[in-house]
Amino acid sequence: MRAGPLSDEAIHARIDSQAAEITEEVASRHGVSSWGSRLTIWKNWITDRAAAIDKKFEPRPKIVQPSGKIHIGARVSLKAGTIFSARDIYVTTDGTDPRAPGGAVADQASLLDSSVSLEKSTQIRGRVLHKDTWSGLVEAWYFVEEEPVSIVNLGISKIHYHPSDPTAEEIAAGFDNDDDFEFLEFRNLSEQTLHLGGAQFSDGIDFTFGAETISPQDRVLLVRNREAFERRYGNALPVVGEYEGSLRNSGESLRLLDFGGNLIEEIEFNDRGSWPRSADGDGPSLVRMESSSNGPFAWRPSVSDRGAPGIDDQLKFDGVSNLIEFALGSRTPVNVSREEDTDRAVFSYQRNLAAHSAIFVETSSDLLDWTVLDAVQIDRQYLTLGTAEERLSVPKEHAGAFYRLRIESP
Repeated sequence: MRAGPLSDEAIHARIDSQAAEITEEVASRHGVSSWGSRLTIWKNWITDRAAAIDKKFEPRPKIVQPSGKIHIGARVSLKAGTIFSARDIYVTTDGTDPRAPGGAVADQASLLDSSVSLEKSTQIRGRVLHKDTWSGLVEAWYFVEEEPVSIVNLGISKIHYHPSDPTAEEIAAGFDNDDDFEFLEFRNLSEQTLHLGGAQFSDGIDFTFGAETISPQDRVLLVRNREAFERRYGNALPVVGEYEGSLRNSGESLRLLDFGGNLIEEIEFNDRGSWPRSADGDGPSLVRMESSSNGPFAWRPSVSDRGAPGIDDQLKFDGVSNLIEFALGSRTPVNVSREEDTDRAVFSYQRNLAAHSAIFVETSSDLLDWTVLDAVQIDRQYLTLGTAEERLSVPKEHAGAFYRLRIESP
């Protein structure tokens, strides 16, 4: 806790945030003078108190080299104590704790000489053992010639937060709760193998990835109950673990961090507004569309009413049929209307959400030269067979021009 939520920096930040809510003016009205000085005194007192408590414990060792990518054979050092008061450091390189339950040295732990040479990606964990007293744990991930996951190369691609009800056969097998069949899917967005080590959820569910990897453009799954999941989907899918907790059927906030605590993905979904209702218990999962947004328009219901875990749920254009019908779901006309009491135009059309195609709104003043508009989506009404009517706001300066859709097949 002192390394994170109760660090001196975190304590000061909490005091500052609460002080900002009160404000110096409010404090003065309540007879509190010298507000800034009082805050400084309070910060110093509480951090001095924390430091005094720290001294009651054996100090943790310090890892010298920062975590992250390293070359094969690189050495990682840990330090503890002083030249006048040496300390023994026990380390592991398999993700286990050097301290065994009960206080003994774990079988996998070794006494550190000076440093550890790494030949493969691993998590180093270390503790000081002085007499019969263990220090707190330190840990760090090192990736040997491998790429760790980050905000630019990994994404949550499916969320099955409210699966369909269990069947009679599933209930007979002991799985009578639809939450047992939840899953999250992750996709490698890059062209190289990624190491998932150290990535973890800080909100929504509880799970920390270990030594798992994910191939280029491939997918892996986290499930709530592996036995239930395999009962419904079989055991051939790329499940890498079970998470603790469950996804609320009314919506959830998910926050995924990398090995260093940096944000990879933050999603807040629910079963209201423009979020697809069919993903709320009817069988489909939420599927990430080709979008950089995290709002409801970045997601659609899966084509499969079983959530489509571990597979590509998009429909591919065959190059033969009509591209417009493939992308839009029919020959429904495109409409542009002027909103009352505003100067903006609203562009609406039907779309096949699962069709793997790119749709651009373009404008022209002479029907010869066309410019792509940065239109803002304002609504989506879900129809049948995976289609939806989308409404976009056209920039005010183009409200009197000609419009068209341009559809491309990747």
